[in-house]
Amino acid sequence: VWDESSETWKRRYGYGKANDEMKDWVIEAKPSDEAGVDPWQARKRAKKERVGKGLKQQQRNIDEAQKYLVEKGHIQTSKPIDKGQKASIDRVLVNTRAATPSAGKFQKKLPREPKAKGVRSKRDPLVQNDSHEKDRSMKVIDRIFNKDSILDVNKAVSVHKLQAERAQSSASKSRPSRKRKR
Repeated sequence: VWDESSETWKRRYGYGKANDEMKDWVIEAKPSDEAGVDPWQARKRAKKERVGKGLKQQQRNIDEAQKYLVEKGHIQTSKPIDKGQKASIDRVLVNTRAATPSAGKFQKKLPREPKAKGVRSKRDPLVQNDSHEKDRSMKVIDRIFNKDSILDVNKAVSVHKLQAERAQSSASKSRPSRKRKR
């Protein structure tokens, strides 16, 4: 960052930063300022408050991230668990069981483990009357031979043109330009 007082490039933050308020050798007094108050001490105090606020926010962010990671099951904790966390831990347990290749079918159940709640795929029965199968087949045939096209031709053409333009522009960018010497 450009430092106006020294007219050099300096760091934005930290030691030797640009436009440092504490390096001012004169601070103009405002009519609202109290008499007898050191303006440099006031600036130091204000900076300490800002730093303290930032540290408090940082700690809060760390705590929230820790709580999120515990909920998702990425880390384990030895802190006591309240009722709100118990439900989230139960969800994580069910999800981790379902994440195995066998969907947790062959894993031992823990005592008082909650049952997995989830949406199961609805399947047609194996034995049905012929009319149902005929209806399903006719729906498939109708979709195939339907006059109303599912494909939007105008949109497909515009996407194709856009892809061609992008390919052409990337090819021209990758080609080294020849400059003539004079």
